[in-house]
Amino acid sequence: MPVSDGAGAIVFTDIVGFTEFTANFGDDRALALLERQEELVRAALPTGARIVKQLGDGLLLFFPHMVDALSTCLALTEQYGKESTVELPLWVRTGMHFGEPRRRGDDLIGHDVNLAARVADLAGPGEVLATADAVAAAPTVAGVSFAELGPVFVKGIPDAVRLYRAEPLAP
Repeated sequence: MPVSDGAGAIVFTDIVGFTEFTANFGDDRALALLERQEELVRAALPTGARIVKQLGDGLLLFFPHMVDALSTCLALTEQYGKESTVELPLWVRTGMHFGEPRRRGDDLIGHDVNLAARVADLAGPGEVLATADAVAAAPTVAGVSFAELGPVFVKGIPDAVRLYRAEPLAP
């Protein structure tokens, strides 16, 4: 029976253009790209956060604290940009929501997980999108601003979702 671990940030990532990259450059380079993404994520995860599962070229992550999720995802986006090359293009989109997912074994399920996945689908390369619930859970994060994108309808969710783009403040 599903149980809850409590509220937290549910994050989905997806490598943009992975299918085309695999078709053009082969499975070995695709595996190298996935391995590098996982190395970077594992190195960046704060205590208590975890990779819930790998989803092909994407990841499902859980963070007990929204501030950690935002800081980590923005830092990863910057790192992906620095490391991205023609050989290993780490163009990653990220979507996040703050809620109370249900745990089933090591996996997370439920409405909040589904919503986070849909938000990731809307992000462009290098974008970190967050729901209003995510922003409310961490309204002030040092060095981060939120640009409201407005309410949008996403597949399978009956009500419009208020979305924001999380962006690092210029130094």
